[in-house]
Amino acid sequence: MGHFRLIVMGKLSKDEIERHFAEDLPYRTGVLLAHHKMTRESWTAQRGPVQRLNACFVASLVVGRTYLSMLGIGKSGNALAPFDVKPDDVTFEDMGGTLVDVSTLTGDECALLLGFIIMADKAGAHFTLRKSHPWERTHEAIEWIYRHLKTNLYDAAKRTGLEPWA
Repeated sequence: MGHFRLIVMGKLSKDEIERHFAEDLPYRTGVLLAHHKMTRESWTAQRGPVQRLNACFVASLVVGRTYLSMLGIGKSGNALAPFDVKPDDVTFEDMGGTLVDVSTLTGDECALLLGFIIMADKAGAHFTLRKSHPWERTHEAIEWIYRHLKTNLYDAAKRTGLEPWA
C-alpha cells in the first residue's frame, strides 16, 4: 500500500500540491458547503458571495452536462459523440422530446460542447491534473443548452413551465 501511495503522489510536484491546498481544495470545499451555509448560516459579506458564485458555476456545469446527455450528446475520447445511454438513463426522447443528432452539429458547436463537457468532467465532477478549460465560453454553451432544452424538450413535448431566459 505504501508503494502505491508513492506512485500516486508522484503525479504532482510540490508546487502543484501546495496550489491544490491553497486554491483548489478551498474552492471546492466552498462549493460543497454553499447550499448548507446559504440555508443554515449567515455568511459574512466577504466570503459568502464568492462561494455562492463558485457553487452556482459548478452546479451549472453539472446540470449542463446532464442536459447534454439527455439530448443524446456525449463524448468519446476527445471527440463529441452520441451519448452512450444506459438502461436506467432518461433522455429527452423518453419524456416526449427529441434528441440531437451529433452529426448535424457544426464544427464550432462540437468544439463548444466538447469543451463544456470536458470542463464539467474535469473541473467540476472529478479532481484531476490542472488543465486549461474554455471557461470564457461557458455562458455561450449554457445558452445553447437552454435553447435546445426549450426546443427539443418543452416545445417538442408541448409543455410549458420552463424558467424564462433572463
